[in-house]
Amino acid sequence: ILAFQAQPAFSKTYLWSELSAAPVMDDNVYKDRRKYKDTGYKGGFNIGARSKLSRTTFGRFRYGLSLSAFPKYSLQNTTSHSFETVLKQRLGDLFDLDLDAGFNLLKMPNAAIYNSSKLSLRPLLNWHMFDHTTVGGGYVYEQTGYPKYDLDNKAAGLRLKFAQELSLYTDLEVSGVLKTRKYSEQQLFAGVSGGTPTYKTDKREDNE
Repeated sequence: ILAFQAQPAFSKTYLWSELSAAPVMDDNVYKDRRKYKDTGYKGGFNIGARSKLSRTTFGRFRYGLSLSAFPKYSLQNTTSHSFETVLKQRLGDLFDLDLDAGFNLLKMPNAAIYNSSKLSLRPLLNWHMFDHTTVGGGYVYEQTGYPKYDLDNKAAGLRLKFAQELSLYTDLEVSGVLKTRKYSEQQLFAGVSGGTPTYKTDKREDNE
């Protein structure tokens, strides 16, 4: 892992980057009963910035590139580009608001039909109950699209967070997300000449 941090002179902006690479040995690349074994690699590059925009407003931006590849069983090799920005607004001594937005572009060179893009929005309100204790609650929205495949879906739900500062160097955080994912509708018996009397208008709707 290689990393750097820098603060330009006379600036309130911090820059950082990170480069990583590692070998991967998997005894079941496709996670099915065939149990194909292969040795590949995973790598990543991240670059970001943190900036103080005003006395009560802070911003963060991150771009990430991640790669995973297996030379022999390469169907699920991936390249992912992710963009994330967070705007933190202080609302007084007890509250602050995080406005978190992200966009992810997933490419599968050997299975392009599964290429996808995902947009996410995650606002979070933090309540600083005590000097070292924070409770947060917020909302999650995700929209994923597959240009060449019928797997488009939308998800919405709630975020909860509990954070406790245990010492100057130790923090404890417990967080979770509860969401419902809804997939696009499609004909229940598409391409079938029989079925129920209403097969041409029947719809299936999948939820997760």
